[in-house]
Amino acid sequence: MQYFSMAKMPSFKLYYFDFDGGADEPIRSAFRLAQIPFEDVRVKFADWPALKQTAVFGQMPLLEIDSKMYAQSMAILRYVGKISGMYPADPIEALKVDRSEEHTSELQSLT
Repeated sequence: MQYFSMAKMPSFKLYYFDFDGGADEPIRSAFRLAQIPFEDVRVKFADWPALKQTAVFGQMPLLEIDSKMYAQSMAILRYVGKISGMYPADPIEALKVDRSEEHTSELQSLT
C-alpha cells in the first residue's frame, strides 16, 4: 500500500553520478519496484563541484522531493520503502530489514 495516492504523489528527482552500481542503485531499484515515478538525474563528474556547493552535507545521492533536497542513501532508501509500503510498520520486522541492509553495506565496504 502506497503512502501517497498517485494523484497526490510528490515530484521525485534522484541525483547521483553518471554510472550504474553506486550508492543510488538500491534507491532506483526501490522506486522502480514500487512503480513510483522519479526523475533519474545523472550528474557528470565535471558538474559535481558546482552542485556540491549546494548539496546537503556536500554529498550524493540526493533526493529532491517537491524542490526540497535530502541526503544519505539509507535514509532515502528507507523513505522510499515507507511511502511504497515495502518497509515494515512493525518495529521488529523493521529491525530485521535494517540489520540486513547494514550487514550488506558492511560487506560491500570490504570489497
